[in-house]
Amino acid sequence: MTKPDDLAAGHYVATATVYSNRRNLFLMKPGRERHIATLVSGSRTKIEQFDDDCELIVTALAAYDARSDRD
Repeated sequence: MTKPDDLAAGHYVATATVYSNRRNLFLMKPGRERHIATLVSGSRTKIEQFDDDCELIVTALAAYDARSDRD
């Protein structure tokens, strides 16, 4: 894995699993904690791209939440 085990932004965290091509996506907002999804890479050889994509997903969810909280 090329990135840290946990990718976090806002209330969202994508945690590493025992498989390098999978991450579990969680919402960690107090009182609303839950597992959202398991993200699975389409390739076992492009793990760096998968990590970048997971980071983008977590960041985008956090940005969406921040914008929704303002409206």
